Amino acid sequence: MDWIDPNVTTSDPEPRLSGTVRGESEKAQTEAERDARPTPQFLTASLDFPNLLAHYQQALKSLDWPQGSSLKKSFHWSALTASQTEILARVGFSATKDSNKKLSKGDVLNKADFSKVAHAWLTEVEESPVAALGVVALVWQLPTLQHENWVATWIQALTDRIVASDIKLEEIFIRLTLHCEIPLLLTWLNHAPTAQQANDFMDQMPAKQAMDDLAEYLEMAVDDPSSWLQDGASFLRASLASVLRCRILADALGLNDWFSPQKKALRSLLIQAARWCRPDGTQLLADTQSAPRSQAIWDALADAAQNSKKLKATMALAGVGQESRASTKADFPADKLPALCQHSEFAACAVFQSDWKRKGCHMALDFSKSNMRIEVLGAKGLPILSGSWDISAKVRGRNLTQAGQWQESCWFSDDDVDYLEFEVRFGNQFRVQRQLILFREDRLLYLADSLNADRESSLALSSSIPLATHTQFAPEQKSTEGYLIGPSHQGLVLPLFLPEWRQQLTINGSKDKIANTDGMLVAHSEARARRLYNPVVISLRNSHAEKNYTWRHLTVADQLRIVEKEEAQAFRFQIGSEQWFVYRNLDRPIRRTALSFHLLDDFYAGRFDAEDGELDAIVQVEAPN
Repeated sequence: MDWIDPNVTTSDPEPRLSGTVRGESEKAQTEAERDARPTPQFLTASLDFPNLLAHYQQALKSLDWPQGSSLKKSFHWSALTASQTEILARVGFSATKDSNKKLSKGDVLNKADFSKVAHAWLTEVEESPVAALGVVALVWQLPTLQHENWVATWIQALTDRIVASDIKLEEIFIRLTLHCEIPLLLTWLNHAPTAQQANDFMDQMPAKQAMDDLAEYLEMAVDDPSSWLQDGASFLRASLASVLRCRILADALGLNDWFSPQKKALRSLLIQAARWCRPDGTQLLADTQSAPRSQAIWDALADAAQNSKKLKATMALAGVGQESRASTKADFPADKLPALCQHSEFAACAVFQSDWKRKGCHMALDFSKSNMRIEVLGAKGLPILSGSWDISAKVRGRNLTQAGQWQESCWFSDDDVDYLEFEVRFGNQFRVQRQLILFREDRLLYLADSLNADRESSLALSSSIPLATHTQFAPEQKSTEGYLIGPSHQGLVLPLFLPEWRQQLTINGSKDKIANTDGMLVAHSEARARRLYNPVVISLRNSHAEKNYTWRHLTVADQLRIVEKEEAQAFRFQIGSEQWFVYRNLDRPIRRTALSFHLLDDFYAGRFDAEDGELDAIVQVEAPN
């Protein structure tokens, strides 16, 4: 790609990805070819560090930022987690008045400690996005450290690491940092403030290559955005902020504008970022008091992407656009909006919603680590569940240790429902299966864990569903259901694994329960068995709590034999005039009967038609062979 301004005299070699721009048929380079990076002259030369810092501040002042945006705002917009926020505070980015959260002022480091932290980031930069954020933020803040004697050595070590970097393809933010933003910034510092007049092609080569890399990383996102959504999209905004800073540096260096493929890719990434938004403009799965909305950054990115009607509408409905949400709801056709869900098995995350045009019923999930994270928005788009969805399993009173992280085993989505199923091992003889279902039209959430053992034993299973700040579980006194109560939400909770009346638990001497424990909604069951199953239904619609409701455990039969709960379970639950039926196989797959229905599925969920009483299937998961 020829990113150099045609007014700058160069001896232009063969473009690296010319087929992308000029329409030629060209095979994508292999990873090894892409990472065989030439050694830029300015990166390996001895740096005249005092002279570099002498004009650094002036160079930064001469950069042309879009109206309302700034370097500081771009980094504040990136800060989503406590660790990211802390890094920016350490580097020196102070909070702004429009921040939703003041950056941490704790852990203020003395000069010696800061040197250690900076070198630690450099050591980890190829593996850790958090370290990469610290490194790139520090490079932008170098003028504040011009009297530190360790900085020149650190910069030289950084440039050596950039040349020799070996980064996994999925670590997009790290690649953007080391391959694109820092080379562009250092190129700018070597030429500022007369970059437009540069005529040495070798000095411009790092910037040209950086823009080639950036174009490639952007275009990867069109067909598969997984690499941009790692860690529950925790660094999606940081990556987009880096893209914006790269564009500003490229403009300052006189490099050409993006071509259509890169603008299309940027639009698709902005739609992803909008999909991961809460209505207040902050990001799902991030700290509840996280980075500011920073409308100017959204607008600058949208302008760089050549804003389309679809992007404008999506951003407006997500609460981060210039247009009003009300006018967009009325004017933009729903069938032209992006898909309601985004799921990536590779990035191990998913985001669902019931409707672009209505707040609430929005959910995000990150299962990339051993502890699964979940956030669910209720009425008016405020969180009702938020945090780590934990699990505790015991056998004969002994805690079992989780072995590895969750593995996705089933995924299904259509107009009615989003369904995800996972599995994780606990030792060699036990495994936990987890189900998550969003009934989109009904605005119901179905969460269930099952503990499976090889042989009968005394088992205990506790599923700890995280409650959001200011959300409480209020149990009924005589029955076992309850309500999730928040500032704008009163959601019904039906613990299907429990009997409806508390008296039945007392009579049976059962220790099964659902309760609020340390900010978690804990569904607990125990028995001498081979299987335990804890399904819970949570309503995301306030009106459900005002209607009559009930649920029943159904008899499941194998020919003339009533099967045990450890083999299969079935439930019927009703809210108002609507009724649903759920069946779960927990043992070997054989044909069984529940509520006069013959079932061979591993899992089945259906809704009864209110007019003719027929059962309409919503989810059917075939039993494994």
